Order: sequence, then C-alpha cells, then structure tokens
Amino acid sequence: MKKRITALALAVVMVMGTAALAAGAEKSITVTPMGMSVNGYTVTPTKSDGTAAEVFAYDGATYAPLRYLSELLNIEVAWDKNDPNTAKLVNVPNFTAPAAPATKLTDGSYTGVGAGKNGDVKVEVTVTAGAISAVKVVSHNETPGICEPAIERTSKAVVDNQTVAVDAVAGATMTTNAILTAVKSCIQQAGGDPATFENKVEKTGGKTVEYTADIAIVGAGGAGLLAAHTASEAGAKVIVLEKAANATSSNFSRCGGPAGAETVVAKEQGITTTNKEVFDHLYDFSNTTVDAKLLWDVWCRAGVAIDKMVALGIPFRDVNEDTYGVGYQARHSFAVRGAERVDPLTKAVETKGGMFLYETPGEHLILEGGKAVGVQGTNTATGDTVIVHAKAVMTCTGGFQGNEDMLHEHFGDVNVISLGSNTPTGDGINMVLEAGGTLDRNFGVLGDEFKSNNTKATTANNANLTFWLYGGLYVDRDGDRFINEKLVADFPLALGGEAILRQGKVYAVMDEAYYKACTTKDQGIISYLGDPADWPSKSGLRVKDGLTAAPEQLQEAINDGWAIKADTLAEAAEYFGLENLEKTVAEYNKACADGVDPIFNKSANFLKAVDGGPYYVFEYEPAAWSTFGGVKTDSYLRAVGANGDVIPGLYCGGCEVGSYYAVPYYDGPGSCVGLAIGSGVWAAENMLDYIGK
Repeated sequence: MKKRITALALAVVMVMGTAALAAGAEKSITVTPMGMSVNGYTVTPTKSDGTAAEVFAYDGATYAPLRYLSELLNIEVAWDKNDPNTAKLVNVPNFTAPAAPATKLTDGSYTGVGAGKNGDVKVEVTVTAGAISAVKVVSHNETPGICEPAIERTSKAVVDNQTVAVDAVAGATMTTNAILTAVKSCIQQAGGDPATFENKVEKTGGKTVEYTADIAIVGAGGAGLLAAHTASEAGAKVIVLEKAANATSSNFSRCGGPAGAETVVAKEQGITTTNKEVFDHLYDFSNTTVDAKLLWDVWCRAGVAIDKMVALGIPFRDVNEDTYGVGYQARHSFAVRGAERVDPLTKAVETKGGMFLYETPGEHLILEGGKAVGVQGTNTATGDTVIVHAKAVMTCTGGFQGNEDMLHEHFGDVNVISLGSNTPTGDGINMVLEAGGTLDRNFGVLGDEFKSNNTKATTANNANLTFWLYGGLYVDRDGDRFINEKLVADFPLALGGEAILRQGKVYAVMDEAYYKACTTKDQGIISYLGDPADWPSKSGLRVKDGLTAAPEQLQEAINDGWAIKADTLAEAAEYFGLENLEKTVAEYNKACADGVDPIFNKSANFLKAVDGGPYYVFEYEPAAWSTFGGVKTDSYLRAVGANGDVIPGLYCGGCEVGSYYAVPYYDGPGSCVGLAIGSGVWAAENMLDYIGK
C-alpha cells in the first residue's frame, strides 16, 4: 500500500540513501510504509514523545527516526546549534570516514615526465568521460628488455584500476615509478588530485602452487642461467625462480663481458692466455684470502661458460687488450645486450623441459633431515605461494646492491650509489643463513671503472665526475691525502672503488693547469704528465680523448653542490669543510718540487704541483655496479654451516659467495662476471653428481 504525504522541512533522514528536503521546501511525495526488525526481532520505532513513528521507503531510500535508531544502537545523537539542519552522531564505534570520491578529470590529452633509470620517461595520458582511458610512454632511455614489462603492465594497471598505487615491477622499479610520477602530473593537469587515485590494487591470488624438479635455482643472472643450461643439457629437469619480470634485469645482461681463458673466441684471435696464468695472477692478488681450490675450479669454468654461450649463438666481439697491465688478455666483450644475450640461454633451458617462474623471489629453503629439498617463494604478481620440490637447490641472487641495510651493515655508514640492477637485495644470502649457513669474510664492491659519482649530480654522465681517473691530488673529508693517487689511475676498477668506499667521500683537487690538461683532447693529460710509461691504462678509459665536455658542464656541477671553482684554496676548503687542505697542498707541492713523494711513493711523472688558481675541487662518493661477497662454501660450492659441515643439497654461486672474490676487487676486467658464470657451470656439475645425473 502506498501513502501520499506532504513533507515540510524534513530535516533528518536515515541511510540507505541521503536525500533530504531543504528547510522551507514543500513537496508532495508517494511513499511505501515499511516494517522494521533488528537481528530478526520486530521493533516499532517511536518519536521523542513515545508515540509510534512510521518507517517508509521513498525513491530508493528507507527513512526512519534517527533518534530512535541512535538510542537502539547506543549512539549519541545531537543537533548542531549553529546548523540546525545537520544531525551529529557522536562516538560511533568502528566508524571509518568514507573515502572522498575520485575527482572527475577534464577530458583531454596530457603529458607528464618522470625520472627513470637512464633519464626522463615521457608519458601521455588520455582522459575520456572524466576517467583515465589510456597511458602511453612516448619516449624514454630505459634499458631494452628490462623496461618493457614495467611500461606495459604499469600503464595497463593505471587504466584498469584508475589508480597510481601500482606495485613496481621487480627489476624495473625506477621505470615503474617514473611512469607513475608522470601520470600524477597529468592528473593534476586534468584538474584532479593524485591523492584520490591511490586505491590499492588487490591481488587475486592466495593459493599454493607446487612444482617438482631435479634442481631448483633461485636467480636468473649469469650464474643461474649457466647453471640451468649446464644441468638441463645433462638431462636434469630445472626450475628457476626469478624475482624480476624476465631474465634481463640482472647485471649479466648489461655488463661489458666476462673474463675467461682458453676459449674458442681467444683461439680464433690467436690469444694464448692460459687458465693457469690467470689463476696465478688472481690468487696472488687475493693475498691467499680466498679458497684456492675453489678459485681454480670456478675460474677454469669461466672459459667453458663462454664456449657454451658461443655455441648457442650469443656473439662476442673480441678479447680486449690488456688495458690494466695485468700481463694477459682475458676480457671477452659481448656484441649484444639484454634479451639478445639472455634469450638463447632461457630458450635452451625451456627446450629441455626447464621452467622459469618470473616475479617469484625465493624466500625460504625447504629442509628435511638437514638436507635442502626445495624452495618456497611468492609470486608477487598474483600473491600465490610457490613451492618447488627438488633434489638439489642453488641460490645465486646477485648480491645485495639493492638492500640499503645490508650495504650499511657490511660497508659502514656510507651511501653507495647504484650503477646496475637494484633487484639483488641479499635474498639468497639470507635464505642460506636462515637454513644454517654462515658468512665468509670477503665483502666488496665492483666500482665504476670509468668515472666517479655523486648523489647531488643532476646528470650522471657529467664529465667532471671523471677526474678520479686522472691521478691528481685526492684528499679525505679532513683535507688530508690518504692514497697514492696513481694507484687509482692505474687500477680504477680494483682500487678506485675500494678507496672511495672506505672514505665515504673523497675530493679531487687541481689547479687551472691540471684541469686544462685533463680537458684537452688528443691526450692532453698524457702530454702534461710527460707520457708516463708506467701508466698502463693511459690508452683507454677515456683518458686519451680528454674530458672536452667538462668545461661546459662545470657550472651544472657547481650549481648541484658537488664542485667549486675558487680563486683561493681557502675558499675551496671552506666550501667543503676541508680543514687541512691548505696544509696538505703545501706539503704536496714540496714533494712535487723534490720529485719524491716521501709517504705514498707516487711516481715523479704524476707529481704536479697545485699552485696556480683558479682552483677546482670535486666531491665524489662510492658507487657500485654490484656487491660481491656473502655466504661461505666449500670448494664444491656447497653451503657451509656454522659448525663447518656442509648443508647437503644446497649450493651457492655468483656474487653472493664470499669464498672466491678478493677484496679489493680483482684488477683484471671482467673478473666478476667471469667468476659468476664459471660458478654456475661448476655448481651444476656438482649438483648433477649429487643427484646422480
């Protein structure tokens, strides 16, 4: 039955709708009388005078006396004396304020920019009918093979869910964040508030997915890929868990190339470097701080790994010259990067029945009777728990470059700028430790052999970051010398990274004459130094060509705050707080005049006085392509427990092993990745023996 009533100043309405009639408005409406129950019990609402009050429905909303309902639910109700048309409910339990409705955007096309890994990422956002209808990346300089999953999935997630609260794609975090930053800018341009577009995308997973394999490998970098390939070639079923969206996010897909000896590439070039020759050099360089047998077995497989890649069609250009004067040629230069380098390996494994579980970081090793029998992880895209049962497990997750806490733990309170992949966060190390493994003692970084770095730098390739390679005068935070600068010029790869890491911040100091020589093309600095015969790296590392772009980029460095051009040393010292700089320069200039460095024994060619203004000072900070060091293994790459016993079935490789990497980093270029891929082959051989394949 319907009833017709006239409402005047209907001041308070109850939910399931929010319509109210403004005070003074009069309107005839048709309503439907309704009964009311609470938890199955019939109730009769009453007015304040105790008489029955009607409950009715109108226009899709149900109306009931607010005071009655508040008393029934033990909620205090009052009326605002300053606004008599507003009812106040007070002390309502478990109440959460409703989210503000998303701002309706103005239709059109908008362009935004975000900072990616390699520069700006430009994004175009299209708004249709007040909502985001398309997100398109129109330009970027991100690494091919790595950025594509982030571009595709982030753009789709924003459109599908009308949100900027999108999880970063592992391995491409900076690309993901750059796109989201650009989208937020576009939302603002369209008249919206990005804060209203932050509803979190709920994952649909939660189930447990189980697999069975002969060998489970955690990490699809160089070590993991070569281990998987070697094992699958021998007939083992291999499953690889990889944190990133594909196998191109690791440093293996980006690096210049691995060191190796006795390879088909070397033989074609007539290079006669032997494994024994390189091993002797590496072990001597390590000062016996590594496991000699392990180093030998791993190194000998570096060349085997290179030959395996050649057989799969992965091209190499050549074996590099002996740039650092180590006495041999071993660095093999890749001719391709990214997917072109990685896909032949992944496809070879898959052809043999192997599997790659992407976006699935390993989290816990599964042990039975003290033996490793599997690994558990989570698919970060779906939320599913993933369990891989296996006869043997290998961890090779690439160190901990992306884990700030671990960087501080092992290197002190310094900021280490990341040059490579941030995907490695120490997962493999922590898994092994959780399973009863222990750490070895050697921890270091693979620094930047081409230049130095500073977090303040607007442009990462500012040429003024490169004076660290040129052997001038270097001082610490107090303004004191701390090293023979020529050692850094000779071996920037090995010694340069370690020197900056230990100091935290260093300062290159030079006068006008030195600066001009460094920035003059056609070997200006070499001529200025008198063409020192004992400078093996003078023919490479950007030294011979001169830093010709540095003068035009100098003002940017000054504006950023990591450089100063000063008329006096006192001015430069005050700017960076280098208390002892003037005293240090006076002592250094005397050594230059004498031709003898009494403390650090810097060769006479490099002793050039700092005595003619203007003066230049550049602040440099630690940076690394990768960390190395971590768990302890025996000579067969089996994880070693705190009691010295191995953990059966558990093998480790790559940069997260501390038993074959020396500190500082080896002086031979390509050593890090060479040993990584060698460890993959060696671990696979030992796992195959363990499982009887």
